Amino acid sequence: MPEIVYGDDIIDEWPTVRKGLGHTVRITDTRGNIYKMYINTGCYKDGRLGEVFIRMGKEGSTVRGLLNTVGILMTTLLRNGVPVNQVCGLLREGGHSYPPSGSTDNDDLPTADSLIGYLADWLEENFG
Repeated sequence: MPEIVYGDDIIDEWPTVRKGLGHTVRITDTRGNIYKMYINTGCYKDGRLGEVFIRMGKEGSTVRGLLNTVGILMTTLLRNGVPVNQVCGLLREGGHSYPPSGSTDNDDLPTADSLIGYLADWLEENFG
């Protein structure tokens, strides 16, 4: 596991009104099943990523709870100064590929090896 390096100026003031990105992706597996994932982010005034929210379209409470936990852990790391690239590296640790995986409707990231893998790729592409 890579060593976590914390930033110098930890915990900047979190703005009450903030900008961010919202993203919806559809992942189609080999059987033709479509999975919708919603990613919403919040940024500091200088544009640094500070929070991540992840939701799924039709998934049950277990997947919803796990994705919520991933978002909380990512937000905690980001707000404590861990760089986006390092957080994404931690998500990719072990190179896991698991369903749902397949093609996406995002031309910039046409395949997803997993929900978490896609999340890491998208965040790194937009904030890394």
